[in-house]
Amino acid sequence: LNGRCPKNSQVVYHYTDLPSAKSIVLGRRGLRVSRGGFKGGGVFFSKKSPVEDVDPAQGDRLWRELFPRWRDQQLVRNYGANVAPGRKNQVDAVLVCYVPFSMLEDVSQRSDAAFISLEKFETFAAEYFAYR
Repeated sequence: LNGRCPKNSQVVYHYTDLPSAKSIVLGRRGLRVSRGGFKGGGVFFSKKSPVEDVDPAQGDRLWRELFPRWRDQQLVRNYGANVAPGRKNQVDAVLVCYVPFSMLEDVSQRSDAAFISLEKFETFAAEYFAYR
């Protein structure tokens, strides 16, 4: 993936639930901007690939065996230590994105997270991060 990423961009991962991922891909509009919540809104990404922490020694295990533990770890990376029960399915799907460095901002106290702020979307009167 990194070899296909434009030089001015970073590979990041947007984790979501399966119905939302289907809507994003089939609707071909992109990731909808949140207008509130953490950091005042925007679109959030993880810098961590879903397979980045998989131990190569576990290579013969199936993803469905590894997923429950990984899911719990990724939920904490995305939402912090107090993951709300309603968010348990929020990492069931992943969208791989190339985002220009100039648009991404780091998320304080979450070194594996980045986001595009609501202000950047408002500058361009945009509602979605484009899907291609």
